[in-house]
Amino acid sequence: DDFVFMTFLVGNDFLPHLPSMDISDGAFDLLFNTYKEQRQKWGDNEYLTDAGNVTDYARLEAYISVIGDAENDILENREENEAKFLKKKRRWDKRDGKPDGPSDMQIAEAEKSKQNDYMSVIETMLEKHTLNGNFVDGWSPVMKENAKDFKGRYYYEKLKLTPADVEGHLKLRQAYIEGLVWCLAYYYRGCISWGWFYPYHYGPMLSDL
Repeated sequence: DDFVFMTFLVGNDFLPHLPSMDISDGAFDLLFNTYKEQRQKWGDNEYLTDAGNVTDYARLEAYISVIGDAENDILENREENEAKFLKKKRRWDKRDGKPDGPSDMQIAEAEKSKQNDYMSVIETMLEKHTLNGNFVDGWSPVMKENAKDFKGRYYYEKLKLTPADVEGHLKLRQAYIEGLVWCLAYYYRGCISWGWFYPYHYGPMLSDL
């Protein structure tokens, strides 16, 4: 049951995915690794859900809070990858798209190495339950600022919400949590309310959920 519930955070037919929860960014690894770690702190028969119901909202909140601690690093890593891609694209454009670099095998090995390095960082964050400020010390100020300001830009551009709109943020958060509960019940017991729907096109930031 918990496995199914966790996948909702990456999106399904009824809810949009959370902005920082993307499969290409290792969302499933983060969700499941965090769950395995948190599960060790619960009792033998204690879970997030059971038979289509959330069993303990405080436990769920604690689980999501730990995942939310990784959000800034996920966004900063995404900014770095996008910057590298644009730099590589400009270089290819200058050469009319003719590569003169490493072979496909070398590129694949390099990508695998980068992915392993990234997962190592995620695992370290999960152990500490906190953000590691030194992780981005070597990055450019522009990249740091972009990642830091992503949340504000996202809320305003996608949902027209400003930091001062406390009520709007609460409604968004409440609607998404209701959506998680509705989806869980739907998959296990059938539709519990034909009148319910998620009233937004986008989800909240994970750290705000």
